[in-house]
Amino acid sequence: MDFLTLLTFCLISAVSHLEKFTNLKVLILDHNNIASLRSFPPLPKLETLSLAYNTMRDLEQTLIHIDNSYPALKHLNLIKNPINPMFAGQSAKYDLFRAQFKIWIPTLVTLDGIDFSKDEVKIADVRTEIEA
Repeated sequence: MDFLTLLTFCLISAVSHLEKFTNLKVLILDHNNIASLRSFPPLPKLETLSLAYNTMRDLEQTLIHIDNSYPALKHLNLIKNPINPMFAGQSAKYDLFRAQFKIWIPTLVTLDGIDFSKDEVKIADVRTEIEA
């Protein structure tokens, strides 16, 4: 199975049972109770992960887990999660949030449905700060 999308509005909080789906490319888990990715198994072919409208809060844990578990990830959606500064109307912090994801996960093409073409300056600034 390459595509799984019927797991929205299911009150899901853990998905360790997905470890059998190693060829999964698209996983949409919007509108659930997912607070972290700790129970998520590695999915080496996953290209699209949507976790909109969940309860994710830990930025560092999320970045580390995605970096270690989803080497092919191109599209990530974290809209309406507490982890996402746009959730709280903090648009200034959202630029930093996007830059951090692009630096940690260079395979990403889009975050929250938006490509990174307008983020190049912020990404370069954050990268410079990290390397200093």
